[in-house]
Amino acid sequence: MGRLGEVAGSDCELKQFPAVSCKCYMINFTEPYLMDTPISLNLSGFLYDRRYFDWDEQRLGGRIGLGYRLTPDLSVSTGMRLERQHPESSRPRRAGIGRSVGRQQSVQRSLCVDA
Repeated sequence: MGRLGEVAGSDCELKQFPAVSCKCYMINFTEPYLMDTPISLNLSGFLYDRRYFDWDEQRLGGRIGLGYRLTPDLSVSTGMRLERQHPESSRPRRAGIGRSVGRQQSVQRSLCVDA
């Protein structure tokens, strides 16, 4: 887990949380003033690998976000998140769970006030 770097306001961060039943890996990149404009860019990706008693689950996904600073204290943003999940059964009574591969997507909009 750690910060990969910060250059001229940009920020890149890598996080990992290895454990026995759940392993999580995330990377985030933020550019608050894209090419010296009031537009911000946020990119992130993740991998979750979980182990349960009846099944195992793996999620892979990411998010992209764009924002616009209206004033020094007010900004608007929108983002899209994409995710793919892949569960697998480790026990016979849950045999149908391996066929339920799923994809999810969502769009988010927000208005932020910096205090």
